[in-house]
Amino acid sequence: MLRRPKVNPFTNRQITLLETFAAHEGKSLQHSLYIIGQAVLDNFEAISEIHLRMPDNYCLPVNLKPFGMENDNEVLAPVEEPRGVANAMLRRSKLV
Repeated sequence: MLRRPKVNPFTNRQITLLETFAAHEGKSLQHSLYIIGQAVLDNFEAISEIHLRMPDNYCLPVNLKPFGMENDNEVLAPVEEPRGVANAMLRRSKLV
């Protein structure tokens, strides 16, 4: 008899967060937080509120001209400053 692996109750929510983040083209960090939070609220009726926290690290294009190459914002390197954290809280609105 096969034993079923225990499934973490948060697995589907985590998958929703990751798939949504990977699939959308965010215009900003705040936009990304809103889109992934909204996806959880849209897909899990039992969740009425979600809090998200994401690091806000900046990256700049690498100068590839010394190597005879152009860089159309495809190769990026993280910079030390500025650095921060963005927080978001989305709540399902109650219809009256």
